[in-house]
Amino acid sequence: MNETVVNDEVVGQDSVKNVEIKVKDAGDSDPVKLENGEGRAKSISEKKVENTNTRRLTKLSIKESFKKASDEYPLRETSIPVCGGSLIFNSFTSIFGIAILWGFSIWCMVQPEKALETMVSFKAQCTQFFTWFFIGTKPIFIFFVIFLAFRYGNVKLGHPEDQPDFSNILYFCMLFSSGIENSLFFYGVAEPLYHQSTNWHNNAGYRTQDEIDQFAINQTLFHWGLAGWGQYLLVAICVGLASFKYGLPFTYRSCFFPLLGNYTWGWIGDIIEGFAIVTTIAGTCTSLGLGILQIVSGLERLGTIESEDATRNAVITIWIITVVSTASLLSGLNVGIKYLSQIGFALGMLILFLVLVMDKTNYIFNLFVQSTGYYLQYSVVLLNFWTDAFGQLEDGQGRALDGESAESWWMDAWTVFYWAWWTAWSGFVGMFVARISKGRTIREIVFYGFGAAILYTFLWFCVFGGVGIRQSRQAFEMEQLGAVYFNNSDEFLADGSTYCYNVPQQDVIVNGTTVFTNSLLGVTPVCKFNEDDAGQAWFNVMYSFSFPENSGNFGGFGAFLTALTIGAIMIYFVTSSDSASLMVDHMSSNGREENHQLQRLFWSLTEGAVCTALIVAGQSNALLALQSAAVIAGLPFTLFLCYQVQTTWIMCSLAGKAEDPSNKLVSPRALLDEHITHTFDMPVYGGIFNLFEYIVSLGGVHKERVIRGMDLPSKFQAVEFFKGLFLPFLSLHRILFKLHPERKCYNLAVTMAYAFFFVAWIVLFCWVAVNPGFVALGWSAFFADAVILTSVRIEVRSLFELSGNVLEDFGAASFFYPQGLVQMLDHFENNQQPTKLMSSIQTKDGDDFFNDEKINSAEKGDRVVPANFSWKASGEKGVHTSVSSQILQV
Repeated sequence: MNETVVNDEVVGQDSVKNVEIKVKDAGDSDPVKLENGEGRAKSISEKKVENTNTRRLTKLSIKESFKKASDEYPLRETSIPVCGGSLIFNSFTSIFGIAILWGFSIWCMVQPEKALETMVSFKAQCTQFFTWFFIGTKPIFIFFVIFLAFRYGNVKLGHPEDQPDFSNILYFCMLFSSGIENSLFFYGVAEPLYHQSTNWHNNAGYRTQDEIDQFAINQTLFHWGLAGWGQYLLVAICVGLASFKYGLPFTYRSCFFPLLGNYTWGWIGDIIEGFAIVTTIAGTCTSLGLGILQIVSGLERLGTIESEDATRNAVITIWIITVVSTASLLSGLNVGIKYLSQIGFALGMLILFLVLVMDKTNYIFNLFVQSTGYYLQYSVVLLNFWTDAFGQLEDGQGRALDGESAESWWMDAWTVFYWAWWTAWSGFVGMFVARISKGRTIREIVFYGFGAAILYTFLWFCVFGGVGIRQSRQAFEMEQLGAVYFNNSDEFLADGSTYCYNVPQQDVIVNGTTVFTNSLLGVTPVCKFNEDDAGQAWFNVMYSFSFPENSGNFGGFGAFLTALTIGAIMIYFVTSSDSASLMVDHMSSNGREENHQLQRLFWSLTEGAVCTALIVAGQSNALLALQSAAVIAGLPFTLFLCYQVQTTWIMCSLAGKAEDPSNKLVSPRALLDEHITHTFDMPVYGGIFNLFEYIVSLGGVHKERVIRGMDLPSKFQAVEFFKGLFLPFLSLHRILFKLHPERKCYNLAVTMAYAFFFVAWIVLFCWVAVNPGFVALGWSAFFADAVILTSVRIEVRSLFELSGNVLEDFGAASFFYPQGLVQMLDHFENNQQPTKLMSSIQTKDGDDFFNDEKINSAEKGDRVVPANFSWKASGEKGVHTSVSSQILQV
């Protein structure tokens, strides 16, 4: 018989047969030994161990844990011997991701027009109905991460003695190369120019051109600022804590362990992981697709390729770079990604510095300072909550009659797209940031993400976007100069162009009057923005630094800067693709860090296939196809992030307790395991839903889940589910009677009210077919039922001292009401109602140490045992157990 001592730290037994209580008085040198033995079930309110659904834990907080190695968890895993090694992967998660990704790719290639039409339609529906959700969640993520940096800034992603794997400079380069760098080239010049004519300020009628242009820069910074990094850092902190602090597998699903407990390793976790794979590749392909479009535009500008078939050129470029990316990926994190990220960052810095110096430098610095203040004034709060509610109204719905509203499509095309794109990419970027952040504190991670990365992004857009706007304004100036003084607006139009203008390198004198003086020699031609060829906006700026000579032998810096740009984008493409494939490989293999190279190769090729599919589906509208995929993938993933706020808070607070010197429970994992035991025996996603585990496993459920009763619902759970589904008021009455049997009239009244609203919402929803107006009444009756059941669930949680919150209660009481009812009945069925914690404990000599009289006379909150006590538990099998004297209070 194994024996484990419990003194406020993790130990354990599976079936505790004897409990020896050592009570040490503050002034005593020797403990007084007490034994309870087989009588413990009568003296302490304890849960039944034999329950077939989940492990029943006593008020001693007997709980379970797993070894840190990912292969010790009851995860679904398949191993196939191949090429001197083995392909090891989660079969369901991998098949889930492969089926969706490759099915989508084939569909887009076979029916490109239909695919594009469907994606655009779904994207519009997401924006129409969920703008509030996309916009409203982002400030929550931002402010929550900032709060963590202040409240739990010293908490490390790892053990206190762990040190970072990478230097600060290398860490920043890798973090930045995985995050947003690839698309900075595409949008660096183009987005501010887009917003000159389309941002929601420009139609106001009373804005000056200076104000409109500042709004254009600010809108761009808003899209690429805090909101872009908020969800990245949230995922990074959550995954990093789960894996490096609490020893869980390095997978996305581990983020949900504080909520799902052992169900994290079953079918629910498999679906979460599989969907994370899908959204990761969808978000990555959006970014990579934008990079490909930019590369093709640059090669066309250099004359390297013909522009007749842009789609073919894009597809060829994708697969050339995919081959290079695969080679880098196979070399691993510490070789390919590490060095390429530094080279790519250096090239980007070189281009930025050259443009900063060659254009009007003092103007750019002015714009940077001004835009930073503008961002802090308007973007941190105002724009973070701006949904453009009035602007999205269509004609006939109350749209403004003055014609000065923003375009109704604007939010769909810009802010909602960005928020969905960042979200879809957050699984991969967050996991990659977590991977390279081991040994760093939360404060460091937030500083590099919110501080350094955003500061660099602001400088980037103020340089390239600022130059693009300045040159656009100068192009309009040249057009007006020709119209006014030469009666020809095309007087200065560049050869072969319809929107670029040569800037005279000498004064322009008309009738003896100087009408134009150029104080910025060498920068010509300058271009207006052409929305039909947005990919060339970047290269228009690059080719503006021509610095013409009288001899005409110098061709300018355009070709040189364009070649640097293409090289930088290709490197960033490779690092982003590498990082994404590496993280997807982790997710598909249950968090294993070292896998067969064929697995990484497969996921790299899958990325190339999906990216190709989106380009082919979009054809000339490839950008629209890329944006649509990001929005569709980002919507459900935003819900995952909302739950991660809760799980991150739980893990941070427990980590803070573990590092508190006054706390004897020094193990963070011990606290986490204790946390997941203080809930209902049957979770909402358990019971009848255990059928999915049996189906997904094809009947071969992991033995660990069979032991826990997570393979199939019990007869009680199945029967009560269908009773609750069709006759929930009867189940409710049974629960009320168990809660307060003496209040018969009250119980009957609540039951009748619930029954009335239950029948009402069913009838009213049926009447919607006759009159749509009944839908509002139907929802009112439905939520009235939910409120009643929520209040009852809160009572049950309070009675059994279970963790939870009102949002969880409302969810279980509304859309999952049958499960919510079964959950409460199941808990009553398997637990004694805790009217008091213990009736008596006797010493070995037979004397009562505590008795009913002493306990019943105690006030709520009074201790019935000394604070410095210890427990000694023994049993047949090892289970993790933790005890706190706080639980032995009245």
